[in-house]
Amino acid sequence: MVALATGVSITRCTTRPHAAVLFYEFMLREGQEILAKRDIAPTNLKVKPLPEGLDITLMSPTEMLDNGKKWTALWEKTVIRPQ
Repeated sequence: MVALATGVSITRCTTRPHAAVLFYEFMLREGQEILAKRDIAPTNLKVKPLPEGLDITLMSPTEMLDNGKKWTALWEKTVIRPQ
């Protein structure tokens, strides 16, 4: 299984910082259930546990950023344009 790293962030230049924080909190709580219902793996495993027997290997953000071209090429070769 291949998973993509995604995340929610708040821009530091927002004109509505309080709304941004509320959105962030929503995504950490109620939003997790919405994601799970749409078959997107939530961060909170209490909302939707991982399938039984699934082992996870996490890649550090540094590794992902430092070797971005390599991982993009591998993704395209494996998923986008398989031979």
